[in-house]
Amino acid sequence: MLRRAGIILVGRRDGRAAVHWPHFWLLQGLLLAVQSTGVVAVALLVAPPAQAWLLGLMAAVIALNAFLVARRTREMLATPPDQLLDLDAMADG
Repeated sequence: MLRRAGIILVGRRDGRAAVHWPHFWLLQGLLLAVQSTGVVAVALLVAPPAQAWLLGLMAAVIALNAFLVARRTREMLATPPDQLLDLDAMADG
């Protein structure tokens, strides 16, 4: 069986499309970590009046990215189950 490497958000379990929650939260956590690190690094370089504006803007971007990942996952749940990877086989090997 051909296996694809990478983060799999939606797969097939018991013949139905299912969210692979460990990978979903891994992706959300990685996005948050990278974005937060970037925001803090940039905020340390700008003048204090701009810091609050920048932090507010970046909080909105982080929330938007979390929404987009959740939306994409929901769209992937509409994929026919026969086109998805088998999550039970991933857990076994």
